[in-house]
Amino acid sequence: MRSQNRLAPLALVLGALTVLVAASPASAGWSAVTKHKWAGKKYIARTHAGCWYGTLPVLLCANSQSQWGGNVVSHCGPKYCIPGHAEAHAYNGPSGSGGWSSKKWMGFAGLGGEAEDRGAHSRSAAEFEVLVDDASGAVIVRLLGGGLEWTDGATSDVEVLIGYAPSDEEPPPAGVEPPMSESHEPSPAERVSETLWSGHLRVRDGRLEVIGDFSTLQFAERDGTTDDGLAMRTVDLRGVEIATDFDPARSDDLVVIVRGDSGAGDVPAVVAPVFRRGDSNGDGRVDLADPIQIVNELFQGRSPTTCVAASDSNGDGRRDLSDAIFLLQWSFSGGQEPPAPGPSVCGVDVATTLPCASYGGCD
Repeated sequence: MRSQNRLAPLALVLGALTVLVAASPASAGWSAVTKHKWAGKKYIARTHAGCWYGTLPVLLCANSQSQWGGNVVSHCGPKYCIPGHAEAHAYNGPSGSGGWSSKKWMGFAGLGGEAEDRGAHSRSAAEFEVLVDDASGAVIVRLLGGGLEWTDGATSDVEVLIGYAPSDEEPPPAGVEPPMSESHEPSPAERVSETLWSGHLRVRDGRLEVIGDFSTLQFAERDGTTDDGLAMRTVDLRGVEIATDFDPARSDDLVVIVRGDSGAGDVPAVVAPVFRRGDSNGDGRVDLADPIQIVNELFQGRSPTTCVAASDSNGDGRRDLSDAIFLLQWSFSGGQEPPAPGPSVCGVDVATTLPCASYGGCD
């Protein structure tokens, strides 16, 4: 009994570590966040890197740098796995913005931990500029360079998100050099409350997926090999452009986020799911069928939707009866509209913890 008592605290510690590790983003990723204000701009650069051992993710480093009106750089890696490594780098500021991340091999025996697999390599990279015209209410994100590289079994992703992120953050007084933040916690500039545009250029299952209404989408694909002799596919993202409108009266809240991710195996890129808020049955529309879907799931044993996040109609982070009531009040009693991304536009909720394995309503 005494030996069991000694082991109990160890078991609790190991259990806590398992939960912590499982919740960590273990792929190699980067993000560059620009918050636009009349009085200046805030630039944020963030990175993380980790490894997958079989199905176990291990986060090895996470870094964040931010500055009002100045250049920032964030770097994680190289962090070494057994075998392989993960590395990420991001830079953001008036002198230019971009980032890259890469992963080579995963796990003790390569891809998925299976001895017969040689492993997987992937890399995401992007150089970009953000052009904002406060007078006309137009914002353009233009990719100036970069690309996606992958071998069989790897994942790679570049995502762009434009929206509003209201906050009480204020730039420092003129002539005062602000301290540089090193917190990896999401900044108010990243808590997007309303999505104006979102899209991905994503490699998954050996093919390139394009999600979003890109103004200009021109890139070249080519085949090659890695240093290890593995067949590799490369997509050059130079020339890709995104354009959308915003309310000039809300220029203070405008935020642009560009991020990339690299991974291996069946692990998807660390990106927020794209969906229509309230579309519980995933048919691309928000109507009376959606609250009925929620009620049938909760009380009639109907199979749950593949995108639980879309069923969270009131955006409270839960899927329950209040979501069906919320939709009915909005539809028939003039109630509040479902929050971002809303019922009529496909977008993301970067704060949600609800799963969204797949959603076909934006195809």
